[in-house]
Amino acid sequence: MLKAGGITSLYRGLNKEDSSRAIVVFQAEEGVAMSMWNDPEAKR
Repeated sequence: MLKAGGITSLYRGLNKEDSSRAIVVFQAEEGVAMSMWNDPEAKR
């Protein structure tokens, strides 16, 4: 899904201070990631 949307995952890891949280770094054209996060269909 990310690749098809033009989003590249640069880093994924656990937060050392709270293992229930993740740290994720993505790279994409401006606005692409936010539009995907705001799309209810993308969350399914």
